[in-house]
Parts: sequence; C-alpha cells; structure tokens
Amino acid sequence: MDTWTVSKLEEWQMPEHVIVKCKEEGIDKSAFLTLTESMIKELVPMMGLRSKLYNKHVELKIQCENIHDNNLEAV
Repeated sequence: MDTWTVSKLEEWQMPEHVIVKCKEEGIDKSAFLTLTESMIKELVPMMGLRSKLYNKHVELKIQCENIHDNNLEAV
C-alpha cells in the first residue's frame, strides 16, 4: 500500500482496521481507483462503514474523470 491510499483513507476518517485490511490486500493507488462495489464489500463487511467508503470512492472517481476530461480538452 502506498502513502496516497493511506492518506485518502485517513482523510475519509476510515478506521484503522480498514486501512490495515487494504494494506494486507496490497491495495495501492492504482488498485484503489479500480475497486468495484463487490471488492469494497469484501474489504468492509459492515454496511454503514462500507456505504461511506463506497460513496467517497464514487465521488473520487467522478473527480478523476472530470480532471481527465479537462486535460483532454487542453490538448
């Protein structure tokens, strides 16, 4: 796991056990950005916490897509 992923999970106030689980699974930035809903379900079995992580993850992916689209327009 890289520092970007740890920082993002801490920013989202995810508990330590979620961070540890991501470390155990070797989830770095690239893997984190491509997580599916079912993968998140495996990482976070508690529904309430999983919902929070999933929603933040969706928001992040939308932001990344918007940045990518803006960069394409500049080319």
